[in-house]
Amino acid sequence: MLRVGVVGLGVGERHIHGFNGSPYATVTRICDINPRKLADVADRSGISDVTTNAEDILLDPEIDVVSIASFDEYHAKQIVMALDAGKHVFVEKPLCLTEMELDEICEAYAHAKIRGENLYVSSNFILRRELRFMKLKKNIELGKLGDIYAVEGSYDYGRVSKLIDGWRAQTPKYSVMHGGGIHILDFFKWLTGYNFLPHAALANKTVTLGTKFRPYDHILSIGKFGDEILGKISANFGSQTAHFHQIKVYGTKGSFIHDCGVSTYFFGSEPNVLREIENDPFPSSNKGDLLPEFISAIIHNTSLDIDFEHVESIMRASIAVDTLACRE
Repeated sequence: MLRVGVVGLGVGERHIHGFNGSPYATVTRICDINPRKLADVADRSGISDVTTNAEDILLDPEIDVVSIASFDEYHAKQIVMALDAGKHVFVEKPLCLTEMELDEICEAYAHAKIRGENLYVSSNFILRRELRFMKLKKNIELGKLGDIYAVEGSYDYGRVSKLIDGWRAQTPKYSVMHGGGIHILDFFKWLTGYNFLPHAALANKTVTLGTKFRPYDHILSIGKFGDEILGKISANFGSQTAHFHQIKVYGTKGSFIHDCGVSTYFFGSEPNVLREIENDPFPSSNKGDLLPEFISAIIHNTSLDIDFEHVESIMRASIAVDTLACRE
């Protein structure tokens, strides 16, 4: 039985349920810097071993797995500390905020391998667990959409108050691409098999201008997935919308459009367009769905789709977009 410690109890509370849903793991210790939140989650989860200091979990020799759901600026340091202590790590996106931090994580991971430790590191790229998107991937593999030649995705945050009043406004190096758009980068790599290579990126700050939130609130990038698939990626955190993802996939035989919770396949073109509405429930996934699979891979020493190399590659793509956007 693997013993799990959870750091950060916003999304992290859902991690508790995910880990405890595995027959091979149990959450034994939890942490949050907010004592009131810590007490509330402890009461709801029945976990009595609590702390406001993340290092109590990261360095605890009795903990096998660390789940990191703290504020973004703490991820890199906590990941490195956990790896140096010989622990498996599941981390909420993003892995880190800068290329230097990513290099430090890679170094810690490499050192663990040199020590002979087969540590697992993964992240919560949950879009691939949506029933509609799993069916989309299957349809692409079956050739129903033909050859994919273009994809577009937008992470429309729709929660402006969280930007200007929450912890994101207190994070100097916060990036909307790392904080949301990275889900779209992962999603399209999962669909196409290729990582995103940005050719250009732009950013603006209109909605949050004059507020406590200092970074850009919208980043848009164009580039390619592989040699032939054109891509457009947007992280629109100032959107006056609900919180949702826009997904468009264009193929030589058909297209898929997902917007405002409605998913539609199009086959053919005017005047003979066939439309098929996808009726699987949406959303169908939750933040803890990937955790039993993560634990099972550790127990049985099997591979993960979202392994460290994959998470690193998505993080480097996000950093490349962010760097291009902020350079303009």
